[in-house]
Amino acid sequence: LKRGRMDMTLFQGFYDRHLEDWWKVWPREQTLVLQYDTLMANTSDTMRRIADFIGVDPGPWLTAELPHTNEKAYKNKVSLRDVNPALCRRLRAVFEPHNLHLY
Repeated sequence: LKRGRMDMTLFQGFYDRHLEDWWKVWPREQTLVLQYDTLMANTSDTMRRIADFIGVDPGPWLTAELPHTNEKAYKNKVSLRDVNPALCRRLRAVFEPHNLHLY
């Protein structure tokens, strides 16, 4: 990737910065931020938490089966299996403090 494109790609991963704009308009308490890994590991509990947050009966959500991968094809899609593990560790270190700010 060229420098400008890489900067924009990385910026898109800083979710806290994007949510800060939302939180200027809506109270933070009206936003529920979840981790995908938690959703996959504890689907029923997470679905119950979502239902409680929006004030609906979780009913059929508790047995919902969610896809564990994004099967949608798109240009420039990269599999994590193809990413250098050292780069993944570096990126986690970069994003971790920003992700902690979400909770």
